[in-house]
Amino acid sequence: MILNKRILLGISILFTFAGFIFVCIATAGSTSNYKPITNVYFGDASISHINVSKVLPVFTPVVEVLGAALLAPGVDGDFVFSTMRNISHTSVLLPFLTLLINCENTTTALSSLINLTPLVLTSQTGNTKTELEDLNNLLAVSKNSNETVDYLQTLLNEVLSNSSTQMEELKNTAFTLLQDSSDPANTTGSLVTLSNLTLTDIIPLQPAFKLLQNSNNATASFLDLITLMNATIPTNLAETLFTTLQRAINSGSNITNVLTSLSSMSSNFAASGLALENILTSAKNANNTLGYLNSILEANLTSSVTAKKVLSTITDLYNDAKNKTLLLGSLTSLVSAVGNTNATNELTTMYNILDNSNNAASNVDNLKSLQSIILTDTSNNRYIPYLFDILRTSKDPAGSFGALLNVTSYAFSNLAEFTPLLSLLRNASTASIPTNEELYNITPLVIKELNIPSAFRLSIFTLCYLNDKDEVTYCSKSHAVQNLDFRNIMYKALIGSDFEPYLRALNITANDLYLEGHLLKKQHMYAPAIKAVLSFNILFIISSFFILCFFIYMFIKHNEFALPHLGWFGLLLLSLCCSLFSGLSATIVACMVTIIKSGIYKDKFNVVYTTGGAYYGLSWCAFSISFITSMIVGLMWLGHWRGIHHGALPFVDKEEVIMEASTETASDSSSKVSKDHVITSEQKV
Repeated sequence: MILNKRILLGISILFTFAGFIFVCIATAGSTSNYKPITNVYFGDASISHINVSKVLPVFTPVVEVLGAALLAPGVDGDFVFSTMRNISHTSVLLPFLTLLINCENTTTALSSLINLTPLVLTSQTGNTKTELEDLNNLLAVSKNSNETVDYLQTLLNEVLSNSSTQMEELKNTAFTLLQDSSDPANTTGSLVTLSNLTLTDIIPLQPAFKLLQNSNNATASFLDLITLMNATIPTNLAETLFTTLQRAINSGSNITNVLTSLSSMSSNFAASGLALENILTSAKNANNTLGYLNSILEANLTSSVTAKKVLSTITDLYNDAKNKTLLLGSLTSLVSAVGNTNATNELTTMYNILDNSNNAASNVDNLKSLQSIILTDTSNNRYIPYLFDILRTSKDPAGSFGALLNVTSYAFSNLAEFTPLLSLLRNASTASIPTNEELYNITPLVIKELNIPSAFRLSIFTLCYLNDKDEVTYCSKSHAVQNLDFRNIMYKALIGSDFEPYLRALNITANDLYLEGHLLKKQHMYAPAIKAVLSFNILFIISSFFILCFFIYMFIKHNEFALPHLGWFGLLLLSLCCSLFSGLSATIVACMVTIIKSGIYKDKFNVVYTTGGAYYGLSWCAFSISFITSMIVGLMWLGHWRGIHHGALPFVDKEEVIMEASTETASDSSSKVSKDHVITSEQKV
C-alpha cells in the first residue's frame, strides 16, 4: 500500500511536537505551585509514619510519653498538643526535655516524677531547698555520677537505719576531721582502715594513746613516739634505761643528764634518747608517762607489724590534718569505732563518694548538711526512693537532677502554667508505653499537629512539602539541580515546623539526625543522575525542535524540496538520537527511584516512596512517539531510495502524477503537430 508523503509528514510533525511538549512539561514539573504542573514530579516520599526512634533516637522517651498521653483513656489530643505548644517557648522546656531524654525507663521515670510532685510546693524554701542543693552539688562535681548515685543511696539508707547516739558522735567526729583535712578522701580512707581493726589489734596500743593524752604537747609527743616506735632498743639497754629513769624521777634528778650519760653507752641511742627526753619533759605526769613507755616496750610494740600499721595510718591522718591537736584529741573517739560494722560501712561508702569527686572538700560539707537534715527533719524522707529511681534510671544523673531542680523552680513560680504539663504526665502514667504499632498509628497525628510536612515531592528543579491532605504547602526556589541531601531536607522541614523549639532547646543539628544506612550510601549518586536526566531532556528538546522545524518546512515545500540520501541519513540519525535521549532520561529516573525505594525498605525508616505517574507517563510517551517518528523517517527515506533506484514513486501524490503525465502528453502532441506542419510545408514547396 502506497502511503501519502504529506500524511506521513503530518504524523511526524504531530508526534515530534507532542514529544517536545511532553518533555518540556516533565522537565518543568512542580516549578510553580499550580495545577496541573504540580502533578508532574519524580515521586513523593511520605514520612507520615516515620520511625522517630530511629531517625531521632534522643527523642524516643519524649515520643513514648507523648504517645502514652494520647493513648490514655479520656484524653483529648488537642489538650496534649496545646500543652506541648505552651511550654515550647518557656524556660521549662529544656529541663523538662532533659529529664525525659536522659531516662532509660520511661515508666519508672513518669511514676517517680508524679510522686515527687508535692516537693514543688516546698522546693524553694527551708530544708527541702537545702537538701536538693546538697544532692545537686554532690552530683555536679562527681567523676562518675552513676556510681555516685549508687553510693549516695547506700549511704542515706545506712544513715537512716543507724541513728544511735554513739553513731551520731562518731559521725560528728569524722566530719570534724574531714572538714579539717587537706585531703578528705585520703583521710576517710585512713578512718576506714582504723575502723576495720579489731579490739585485739587496738588494745595493745592503749598505752600509746594514754601517753598522748598525758602530754602537754601532744603534737610533738606524737612525732617523738613515732621515732621510738621505729627504733630498735636492745632489751638490756631498755631495762637499764627505765630503771635509771625511774630512780631519777623519784629522786628529782635531771632527766636530761641521765639520758646523756646513757646515750654515751650507744651511739645509736641518740635519736631515741632525744625523743624519750621530749616525751618525758612535756608529760603532765612523768611517772605515768614512763609507765606507758615501759608498757609499750614490754609489749614489744616497736617490732609489732600491726602496731606499726596503726601508727602509720594515724600518721597519714596527722599529715592530712590542718589542726594536729584536734586530730590527736579525737583519737580516743576514733578508737571507739573499732569493730563497729555500721561505722565501717558508712565510712567506706563515704570514701567512695569522696574518691569519686572532683571537689571532695565541698562534698564533705554537703554530706554533713544532708545527713543532719534527714535525721532531724524527716518530712521529705519519703521522697528519697522516688528521687533515686529517677537518678538510677538516668543516663546522666547529674544532668537529670539539675534539670529536676530547674523544673521544680519553674513550677514553684509558675504553678498555673505548670499544672497542664503535670496533668499531661499524670495521663501518660495511667497508660502503658506505646508499642511500635501504636506509635506507627499515632505518628501521622503528631506530624500533623506539629505542622511537619507529611511528604516531600521530588522534581528536577524543586522540592515541595505536602501536608496530610497531599496539598502542596511549600516549594523551594528553582535552581539548577535539586540535590537529595536527606539530612538537610529533613532538618529544614523540622526547623520550619512547630518542632523547631525542641530542636533548638537540645541544640540538635542536621548531623544529629540518624539517617545511616543503604539509602544514605547511595545519595551521592542522586545529583549526578538528575544532572544526566536534565542534560538528556535538554538535548531532546533542542533536537526535537530542529526536527520539528525541518518537518514543517518539508510539509510546506513538498513540491519543491528535494533531500539527498545524506540528508535523509542525518534526519534519521537525529530522530534516533531523540529517541535515545528520551529513553535514557526515563531509564535513569526509573533506576534512581528503584534505588530510593530499595534503600528506604532496607533501612526501615517507615518512609514510603511513591512514583509520580504523570512524569513517567510523559517521559515514556515522549520516548515512544519519538521512536515511532524515527521509524516514519526511515520509511520515508526508504520510499525515496526506491523511487530513485526502481522508478517507483511511492511518496508522490497521484494527482501530481496525472497532471505531470497530462502535461507530458500535451507537450508531445504539440511537438508532433509542429513536425507534421513543417513536413507539409516542405512538400508544398
